[in-house]
Amino acid sequence: MEEKYPKGYFRHYLVMFFQTFDTPAIERYEIYNDLYIQMESKKEFNGVKSEIKAIKSNNDMDLFLKFANRIGNVYFKREHLNAMIKTIENYKIES
Repeated sequence: MEEKYPKGYFRHYLVMFFQTFDTPAIERYEIYNDLYIQMESKKEFNGVKSEIKAIKSNNDMDLFLKFANRIGNVYFKREHLNAMIKTIENYKIES
C-alpha cells in the first residue's frame, strides 16, 4: 500500500478518523471532513480526494478496508467505507 500510495493521504485520514471516533456513521464522516480540514488543510483534503480516485481506479478498496479494520476498534464494513468515500467525494470546500 505504501509503495502504491506513497503520500498516504487516505491512510492518514483513516488513522485520524479512528483516533477521533469510535463508530462509523455518515454524520460522523461529515463532521470529520470539517475537522480534518481544520487540523490538516484544504490542500491535504484535496490530496485525500485525489488519492481516492486513484484507489478506486486501481481497484484497491479492499486494501484500505483491511487497513481500516486493523487500526479501528470496530468492525468497519465495505458499506461504511463506501459511505465515507462518498462523503469525501461530495464534500464541497469553501474558498
